[in-house]
Amino acid sequence: MAENTGNPIAERYGLLLDAIPLPVFLTDSEGKVLRINSHMAEFLELTQAKVHGRALHEFVVDDQQQRLTEMISSVTAGGRKIKSELDVVASNGLIFSVNVELGYLADDSVCILSVISCQRQLSDIAWLKRYYLTHKGINDSIQSPVFSVDTQYRYVAFNKAHADVMKAIYGTQVETGISLFDCITYDKHREQAKRNIDRALKGEFLEEELQTSEDLKKRHYYEVSYSPVRDENDEIIGVAVLEKDLTRRKNTEAELRGKLEQNLSLFEEMMEGFALHEVILDENGNPVDYRFLEMNPAFERLTGINRNTAIGKTVLELMPDTEKEWIQKYGEVALTGKPLSFESYSGALNRHYQVVAYSTRHGMFAVLFNDITERVQSERLLRLSEEKFNKAFQNSPYAIFITNADSGKVVEVNETIYRLAGFTSEDLIGKTTLELNIWESLELRNRFLEMLAEKGRVTNFEAGFRKKDGKVLTGLISAEFIDIQGERFLLSVILDISDRKTMEHSLRASEEKWKMLVNTIPDQIVLFDAQNRLTFINHLPEGKLMNELIGQTIASVYNPEIEKIFEAASRKAGMSGSVECQEYAVQRTDEDNQYYESYFVPVIQGDKQTSTMVISHNITHRKLSDKALKDSEEQHRLLLETAMEGIIVTQGVRFSYFNPRMTELTGYSPEELAEIEFVNLIHPDDRELVLRNYGRRIRGEVTEKSYVFRLLRKDGQCRWVEITGIRIQWKGEPASLSFINDIHDHKLALEALRGSEARLKELNATKDKFFSIIAHDLKSPFNNIVVLSNLLVEQVQSNDKENIEEYAGLISSSTQQAMSLLVNLLDWSRSQTGRLVCTPEYIDLVSVVNETEALLSESLRQKSIVLKKELPRTLLAHADKVMISTVLRNLVSNAIKFTRPNGQIIISSRKTETELSISVIDNGVGMNEETLGKLFRIEESISTKGTDNERGTGLGLILCREFIEKHNGSIRAESEPGMGSVFTFTIPGFKMH
Repeated sequence: MAENTGNPIAERYGLLLDAIPLPVFLTDSEGKVLRINSHMAEFLELTQAKVHGRALHEFVVDDQQQRLTEMISSVTAGGRKIKSELDVVASNGLIFSVNVELGYLADDSVCILSVISCQRQLSDIAWLKRYYLTHKGINDSIQSPVFSVDTQYRYVAFNKAHADVMKAIYGTQVETGISLFDCITYDKHREQAKRNIDRALKGEFLEEELQTSEDLKKRHYYEVSYSPVRDENDEIIGVAVLEKDLTRRKNTEAELRGKLEQNLSLFEEMMEGFALHEVILDENGNPVDYRFLEMNPAFERLTGINRNTAIGKTVLELMPDTEKEWIQKYGEVALTGKPLSFESYSGALNRHYQVVAYSTRHGMFAVLFNDITERVQSERLLRLSEEKFNKAFQNSPYAIFITNADSGKVVEVNETIYRLAGFTSEDLIGKTTLELNIWESLELRNRFLEMLAEKGRVTNFEAGFRKKDGKVLTGLISAEFIDIQGERFLLSVILDISDRKTMEHSLRASEEKWKMLVNTIPDQIVLFDAQNRLTFINHLPEGKLMNELIGQTIASVYNPEIEKIFEAASRKAGMSGSVECQEYAVQRTDEDNQYYESYFVPVIQGDKQTSTMVISHNITHRKLSDKALKDSEEQHRLLLETAMEGIIVTQGVRFSYFNPRMTELTGYSPEELAEIEFVNLIHPDDRELVLRNYGRRIRGEVTEKSYVFRLLRKDGQCRWVEITGIRIQWKGEPASLSFINDIHDHKLALEALRGSEARLKELNATKDKFFSIIAHDLKSPFNNIVVLSNLLVEQVQSNDKENIEEYAGLISSSTQQAMSLLVNLLDWSRSQTGRLVCTPEYIDLVSVVNETEALLSESLRQKSIVLKKELPRTLLAHADKVMISTVLRNLVSNAIKFTRPNGQIIISSRKTETELSISVIDNGVGMNEETLGKLFRIEESISTKGTDNERGTGLGLILCREFIEKHNGSIRAESEPGMGSVFTFTIPGFKMH
């Protein structure tokens, strides 16, 4: 079981982690380790205390630390799981390549990294041993001759097999540092080797066969491979050469060619594939195909070609897609006798083969297959091994030193030492640790050396080491002796645990705090075993001691009912392997029920539940609050749903809430209303007002408490509503709570009342002014009558007949003027009070015009005015004859009044499909714009003297407008000073059906 860390989150999940059968890390959201389970502790060979508080990425190789940090950030941000492959470093230096799964528990802000499977296990120290055995010298266990030279052709390393070959062929002794060409005595071989090494130094990989002697009995054949050797900067620093002895195979092939026909059984049992062919030439003697003559079973097995089918057939008959290039190459072998050798790979058998083609006699050739899979794999592994070892050495998360065991001088370090302590390889190579003053304590150094001398190796020796800047880090150093080409070296690996040491000190202090916290938190924590016996409790019942309760059953500590609840929840948690939550009530005799919420955490060891931890919290207040809240919510729900006002909550562009009344106001269904942006329910002319107040309210600024706007319904109608809003918090964010009241009918009624009031005020003011004008106009003729009557009496007394006649005429004129005004006033009054009723009938307007002309003929004669009529013979209309006659009489009378003697008046008509118009046109004095604007207005009644000082009543045009409007028509005037006037009235046209 993992050790106690004192972290409440780690404690909460600790028992669960130990129950997981895989190695598991528990970290916070920053990647800091909170806890590991027992499987991970065993995997890393570390205790809980030595892991707690460290960054998770410290447990992977350097080049993967940034990736792991990014994985943690991605998981905590998105809450998803990530699977990946990582190289985990154990405390003993072993590197495990593992498949991991990283998850996130948002409620506690912690991550869990689980190791799903372990693919392979590698050791830094083992890698380094093999690296130096490969890079610094060639392993003598390799059977084939192997050696390497630098760019100056000097030996760097060689194995015993190579030394034996050189002595046997050339009689020379090879040594490290001497030139290869000093050991090769044959000029031909020397030139051949130099040519190939130079090509390899340029980056080529090549192979070549070497024949050692012309003497058949002493002749040996070698297949020589040349490979460039690169350093960590990918620079070529030398050439590695592998020599494979082909003598036996060559001799076998020669013997086989000679004995093939005599030894058929050997032919059949050969492991190598063999086939004999005959070349087919065209008329020009060029190879165009070849025929199968014989093949052994091995050839059939390797190529998949059946002997019975193939013998006697050509390759193009069997394999039409065969490249012409191979036919030409094999043809050259058969015709020239020059052999051909190449390597091939069989995917079906997953094997590599050496293929040799040679001529048995002119025009024929044979091919021989030899399995070289082992050699090819060895060469590839050799190259890959060197690359991997070098990469592992340089990228190891540990600082690695290799020192000479005799001199104590540093011969090699990896790059981690620079990141860890600030030293470069130039600072360290060729110096001893004493010269560098790396050890903080010479006493610890001496003890380390004593242990190393006694056991040959030291593991995880803790000591202080000085960095280049003088600061001290705490590290664990492991070391052992290794042999490289017979020379003894000390391989040392240092792991920086400075942060871990700091965390260990903090952890001890933290553990005390967490113990104090467990005893002070209000929740009760109880631990009981499989027999329901109490093993721990943090809050003792009043009057009880800990030793009195330990070992007691749950029933005796609480009551039998609680024991049943605990047993059932514990059993369920154990079966599921997860935390079980249970709410229950406890009946108190002296008070109301108490409610508790308990978490049951199973403690699993192996596959068996050994105990259960119970964390209990009193939730009585919460339960009562929840009940009160539910009651309150139900009351508010009923209030909102039955409210006569529309109630909405808005935060964004759509409603967060709306009550049923809003569906009635808008005409939309609840589903439709939920998808509509509320701005689309506002009349375009009112949107700026509503959105401005909404934005200010959300921001907490002062706004209009209530205002009105037009609401757009689904059926396209607009309704006036009044909105009252306040700012609230809705689900933790600012929102607007608004109450919408339908005031459409009230708004229309109010506007109608205001319009009626304005019109009445205007009408009363107009009539007041009109009566003032009428009173003034009536006063003038009556004053004349009174004055002239008095004068007439005086003239009668004096018997002055001439003046009597003049005054009598003036009295008559004033009386007629007053009478005309009174008649017009009477007609207007009857019209206003509704007693003058428009009675339309079918009339001929031409007759009405003629009657008007006859009535006003004397006035026309007195001023010598010509009246022209531009009318059709008949002009039918459906109108009130008396009213139309009055209109024509007033218009013609006014035209006579303002037309100079010898002038002209024209009466014309125009008829369309919808209306009939009559125009009275004169060439009189005309009017200016100001006078035109006052016509037909009762408050601007005008009585202007005519060209012969004729006086009018001032009410004629007003009567004309009233009478024409009763016919649903209109009247207008056009005039210019000195150019005359045109008065036109229209009435609806008459259609003959």
